[in-house]
Amino acid sequence: MPELPEVETVRKGLEKLVLNKTIESVDILWPRIIESPEVPIFSALLKGQRFEKFERRGKFLIFKLTDYDLISHLRMEGKYEYFESDPIVDKHTHVIFHFTDGSQLNYHDVRKFGRMTLVDKDQSAAYKGIMQLGPEPKPELFLLEAFEQGLKRSKKAIKPLLLDQKLVTGLGNIYVDEALWQAKIHPEQPADSLTPAEANVLHQAIIDVLERAVEAGGTTIRTYLNALGEAGKFQMSLNVYGQTKLEGELNVSGILDKYFIVRIAWVFGLNGKNFIKTMVNVGKSHDEVRVVNDQIGTPTYTLDLSVLLVDMIETDKYGYYHATNDDNGEYISWYDFTKEIYRQAGMNTKVIPVSTEEYGLSKAKRPFNSRLDKSKLIENGFKPLPSWKDALGRYLKDAELI
Repeated sequence: MPELPEVETVRKGLEKLVLNKTIESVDILWPRIIESPEVPIFSALLKGQRFEKFERRGKFLIFKLTDYDLISHLRMEGKYEYFESDPIVDKHTHVIFHFTDGSQLNYHDVRKFGRMTLVDKDQSAAYKGIMQLGPEPKPELFLLEAFEQGLKRSKKAIKPLLLDQKLVTGLGNIYVDEALWQAKIHPEQPADSLTPAEANVLHQAIIDVLERAVEAGGTTIRTYLNALGEAGKFQMSLNVYGQTKLEGELNVSGILDKYFIVRIAWVFGLNGKNFIKTMVNVGKSHDEVRVVNDQIGTPTYTLDLSVLLVDMIETDKYGYYHATNDDNGEYISWYDFTKEIYRQAGMNTKVIPVSTEEYGLSKAKRPFNSRLDKSKLIENGFKPLPSWKDALGRYLKDAELI
């Protein structure tokens, strides 16, 4: 989920892209995105409105228009996509703002959890979701004394208390984990048991972690990108977020006699966006693309994975497994993958290989490889997943991309 740094980066991006643009019309393709007023009224009121300013409160974006405040909450995977021309609209595009200069801003949301609300000018502070928020995590607003008092009033574990947005706003799983790690405080420690010294260190850690994340443009986890189509860079500074996944695996394997833990890499499926869909769309509007060629791994088609999982459930051959659509142990790069995508899709887009270093660490930083050993599958009598080229061809047809 986009947290405060990601939302702040979106705000800055929108400010660069659409400030002072005037709305000609609005298309609502998924009505439930609009919380209020009713969809026809929402669209009619926005016609002729100019984007005068972009603000943020916690994880809420506030678009200051000529006569109204438009409040937008991205929830899990909401994002804005701006197009000067040749806009891309897919099944996950739910709101389209057409501007008088011919450009447009799309609201894209795979899970459809995001919401928009239109209120009178300068009345966003009275919106129910915003009224309940704690102070922004800035030194002049997030005061230590009030923070300590809030901790003393609660017996809840410190992590869920920080997540409820009332003591301080903008924290989600990523940055709560990082702040607690920096302050050396266990996430399950009762809030009222923190000493004044611990509260002081945590207070400073929250401010520090969020300031650094905002400066880095946020953290890209899974599919989240900002309004400029760029990935955040703070993931390179994460110390602890994600470690609970490994701990969970170890706990399962240590407690249960019967379990399946199946590891995969470079997953793609019919639901949501993925690398294949993205490259096909990019190839339609570009004569050439530059793709990193030193990040090695193997893809996994979710349809093939599901067949394997069903086979596993019908056996008693429990344990750890690795499952990918490789080709006799062949590992490929994103460059190799892209070339094959365009070949099978019948596209003439030229693919130029570049190194991670050439491309820029801020945009392409990844572990060198994602190599998963499938030998255990074969040893236990399971049928390996088909080759990645075969999986790609079937996927392109299943997704109606060719």
